[in-house]
Amino acid sequence: PVEEVAEEAPAEVPLHEEKRLTPEVAAELIREGKWRDLVEQGSASAMALVRLVEKGGPMAEKASVILSKMGEDAVEGLLEALDLGVDRGLVEPILRSLGWRSLEDEAYARQLVHQGKWEEAAKLGSPAVRPLVEMLESGEPDKRERAAYLLGLIGSSRASISLQRLLKEDPVPSVRKRAAWSLGRLRDRGSLVALVEALRDSSDQVRRVVAQALERKGWTPSSIREKALFLVATHQWGALVALGEEAVETVREMADDREPEVRENLDWVIKRLQGD
Repeated sequence: PVEEVAEEAPAEVPLHEEKRLTPEVAAELIREGKWRDLVEQGSASAMALVRLVEKGGPMAEKASVILSKMGEDAVEGLLEALDLGVDRGLVEPILRSLGWRSLEDEAYARQLVHQGKWEEAAKLGSPAVRPLVEMLESGEPDKRERAAYLLGLIGSSRASISLQRLLKEDPVPSVRKRAAWSLGRLRDRGSLVALVEALRDSSDQVRRVVAQALERKGWTPSSIREKALFLVATHQWGALVALGEEAVETVREMADDREPEVRENLDWVIKRLQGD
């Protein structure tokens, strides 16, 4: 069930957006035999590779093979290329190699979503990502939550930026919680910054799911502050005390939590840290 009471949106959080490669840089990496670097760049190199395919010549075939090896990370660049007027005859074979049946798959997924057959659309996988991302902008919290859930099931990194934005900005705690859950299922590393910042979310329930998402991604704290926030989120009060005085400032920041039980435990932690 979706919580009806909206809260003030969380504090400003930078969204992770990768810097795109140019076709010239991509071509140079291919000439140097650094194909793996391009694959690892993922979506940041996809559009540049599509442009190389469009140009033709000896680079085109190599760029096409690299796009096929990139998997889901290549899809957004391929769809963007279509939107910009690139010949579908160049794009469709690559999408087929990535599991798409045809360029009409996305339109069919969007039709299913508009018909309310969201789960059926999600079963299509990659073609349903953009139609479901569009539903994250719905004015109805239950629809935003449902879309976030299905995007998590699909597991496409193409949804990462939109889910990060939902986690950062949505006023409804249950929607932010679902966004955090879904981000935890994505294989991208770019969402880690947004998840770490969300350890300061005003909702205790959201923080718990954020902590679970970070654990799923294999994250480890890089500072006493991050460790303290994680321990607050996971209600490890004794471990918080064990951090010592360095954790006092962070604990104080969280001391006005909305949950009475959390406030009580944080008060206990502060007293122990101060030696009271």
